[in-house]
Amino acid sequence: MRSACAFCVECTHQHNAARGSGQVIAAQWLNQTYNALHYRANSNKSNSAAEEGWSVFQAYVGATVSSVGAALYVERAATRAPAGAAWAPYMRRLGPLAAVAAADVLNVGLMRRSEYTQGVNVRTEEGEVLGKSRVAGGLAVSACIAGRVAAATPILTIPPLLLHRLERTSSLVRGRPWVGTAALMGMVAVAIQVSVPLTFGLFRQTASVPSDWLEPQFAARAPGQRLVYNKGL
Repeated sequence: MRSACAFCVECTHQHNAARGSGQVIAAQWLNQTYNALHYRANSNKSNSAAEEGWSVFQAYVGATVSSVGAALYVERAATRAPAGAAWAPYMRRLGPLAAVAAADVLNVGLMRRSEYTQGVNVRTEEGEVLGKSRVAGGLAVSACIAGRVAAATPILTIPPLLLHRLERTSSLVRGRPWVGTAALMGMVAVAIQVSVPLTFGLFRQTASVPSDWLEPQFAARAPGQRLVYNKGL
């Protein structure tokens, strides 16, 4: 789904006392460099990879710019919050999630755009390929985006919010920043072990859809049947 290193970087850059614009940009660049290659490797392979290089570049730039922009916007909004605003620390802690959600939409959408512009192979449950469907391609990309945001949400919300609570109530964490960083990374690791397998189970690589949801030719060739396609990961 995404490397543990990338999740830890996204969380810890918000926790580190020396955080700044440079750290935000570096964290999101590292994450999106990994994601751009990972998403392409796990896409549906129904179409030619002739434009792969250009697609990778577009997705890489678009996702990096969107994630950096989202993270910086959240950080700036939290910094400019009225004095004493109770919601400002929570908003700052949730900056990485906003960045990941924004980036995933662009990264997956651009990297795998051939799936909804050209279509993906659709087959019967017996394995007979009936042709390419752009509707199925759109469903595949949408489900992939939803799955990635769903997987990231508990990882990028629960650990930083718990850490914020610990920093307010525990003198051990409040007086020793390295303890907070270690605790945060440990919580992220546990969240990854729970969230990622669960998401893979809910958003499986192979998906099915009623034939009448697709283009008319599929409903005509396989009336009342569920057709199968590779959703990708």
